[in-house]
Amino acid sequence: CCFLIISLMPFVFPVLVNWKYKESYNQIYILMMAMLFRVMVGLYSCVYIAEKKSKKVATTSITAAVINLTLDILLMRKIGLYAASVSSLIAFMSMFVIRYFDINRSIQMKIESKTLFLALTLGVLLGIIYYSENIAIQFIGFIIVCIYSILTNKDLIKIILEYIVKFFRQIKRKSN
Repeated sequence: CCFLIISLMPFVFPVLVNWKYKESYNQIYILMMAMLFRVMVGLYSCVYIAEKKSKKVATTSITAAVINLTLDILLMRKIGLYAASVSSLIAFMSMFVIRYFDINRSIQMKIESKTLFLALTLGVLLGIIYYSENIAIQFIGFIIVCIYSILTNKDLIKIILEYIVKFFRQIKRKSN
């Protein structure tokens, strides 16, 4: 969903947002990637909570907050408003990496290398496409994200389609 939103943004931003706020467009990719890591952090938080390790939630959250605040202060004069976005991205990435390795010591929740490589490659490629300001390249990026999404979620799509077919068959039987 994150990649899909990013790939659609070049097309919907000009329609949905007043052009006075065009500078905010450049922040969206960074903040969306930060939120992607925030969601993954949240998934690992559930493991800590289930294992009654609330201290780990607190310490990793505080570590990320310190990283965020420190980077924000250090970068504010150099990159201005981007400091907030970049520091948030780096803080959530850091918290994800810390929790990933910590949790995988006790529970196997490893991300497949192939999956990680494809997602990181697509994320970087999408960033390049996002800032390209070339509508044709951005459209190609959207198509790539759609194909990636379908291939990545093919098992889920199959289950949903089977459910829909089953649902309509039941309706048809009831009407006969």
